[in-house]
Amino acid sequence: SKQKEGRGGVREDEEHVVSIISSLLLRLSGDQHQRVVHKFVENDYEKVDRLVELHEKYFKQVSGYDKAGEDEDQDDGMTPQERRYMQRLDHG
Repeated sequence: SKQKEGRGGVREDEEHVVSIISSLLLRLSGDQHQRVVHKFVENDYEKVDRLVELHEKYFKQVSGYDKAGEDEDQDDGMTPQERRYMQRLDHG
């Protein structure tokens, strides 16, 4: 396994894992959905605890960025709402 470069690799991995979990929970049904949910119930909800930790971590990053504000006078072809969305993605 290759070694992660700085925190960027870990962050990307966390984002991918959360995205995959979200897709599984949204798109599966029946027994398949139940199997995924069961994985989060076992071992005293340890996987739910980890998801909550990740949510808090990235919520704080985005909230910190939101408080800092942004420069809306940029001429990049995006609306202020699109620019804000993209910058929030970049910051967590």
